Amino acid sequence: MDRRLEIRTVLLIMVATCVPALATVLIIAASSEPDLAELDRVPQPDGMAVVTWPELCRDRPHALNTATATSIGARVLALGYMMDDHRPARAGQIVRAFLLLPEAGNLLHPAHRLGDQMIEVQLSAGHEIPFASRHLVRVSGILRQRSGDPSSERALYQFEDAYAQPIKRVEIGSYYK
Repeated sequence: MDRRLEIRTVLLIMVATCVPALATVLIIAASSEPDLAELDRVPQPDGMAVVTWPELCRDRPHALNTATATSIGARVLALGYMMDDHRPARAGQIVRAFLLLPEAGNLLHPAHRLGDQMIEVQLSAGHEIPFASRHLVRVSGILRQRSGDPSSERALYQFEDAYAQPIKRVEIGSYYK
């Protein structure tokens, strides 16, 4: 066999195996957003309590009851990613309700939808916003808790009388560390 043909065959095999793997890594890296699931709160100058996602985890008994700054029925603030709530919404469509999740997932792997890591957001009348799937938002509202299975796809928390606004990734440090 000709030496050139051997080199060409080896290069072709390397390209055929490496290019798809590299493309997958690039797609994941380009479409990933910071995960908020394990971050701790930064005290707010206005004194508003910031919900941390670990506090919502139901595998820790009475997590919210022992939280120092957060309680059910209080007006609190949380950061998360806007997702549809099983009623598909188009980008830019004005919505009054959506799900808030601590992670956005990426183009190849959707965000995990666990009941105790989702907050259903019900915006106040007149505070509707354009839907933007997987975009970071700051939401303040009255936090309510629901009963149910933490591993279900039904949100076990709800923000009522809420207000939401899109924020930039650099603003995460103002709320979480």
